[in-house]
Amino acid sequence: TNTMGLGGAGLPAAGGWGGSNRTLGITMEGFTEEDIAKAVDHCDNDRIKTMKYLSKLKAKSGGYNWKPEVEKRMASGMDSAMKGLCEKLLPYANVPIKQKTFVNFAKNSLALQRQPHLAEKLWTTIGDLMRKPVVADEEEGAGKAAA
Repeated sequence: TNTMGLGGAGLPAAGGWGGSNRTLGITMEGFTEEDIAKAVDHCDNDRIKTMKYLSKLKAKSGGYNWKPEVEKRMASGMDSAMKGLCEKLLPYANVPIKQKTFVNFAKNSLALQRQPHLAEKLWTTIGDLMRKPVVADEEEGAGKAAA
């Protein structure tokens, strides 16, 4: 006879397969405990591999989403030529955030080779929105460090 009964032999407990060791004590901003547990499992319970793996994931997805800011500026009033270029730019996921590469990207992707001044004007119009804004807490921390 089966001595284990029908108590769900072979199935994980309510909390999953592991107990408190599921995350190896790793906490990282931007990841839930479940995400970390999956990464630990993916990296065969190796803490160092898991940290590197999570850092890599964060770098891939950690980009600043500038699109809503550009849409706000378009709605608040903008030159019609620039508005049209912004609308063409929004679908791209790989827009550079540095001026030189942005202007080159705009010339090539928006077919502005014969009108390079428009690519420069586009940068002056929305370039400030391309970089992630500095959080107020970080500014205060820098001020305290200098004091």
